[in-house]
Amino acid sequence: VADGAMDFADTVVRLLRDPELGQRLAVAGREFVETHHRWDAALAPMREAVFSRL
Repeated sequence: VADGAMDFADTVVRLLRDPELGQRLAVAGREFVETHHRWDAALAPMREAVFSRL
């Protein structure tokens, strides 16, 4: 998020002043998590490893 305390504080102030930016970041963050950290996506490599040994 930031490299130091002041950068972090500046980012928080920016988000407080720009709620639309906060909303866009929230939506993008949720989409990223739903895309990259779904159960089926997370388990796919393990499933492949198990079934390749059967």
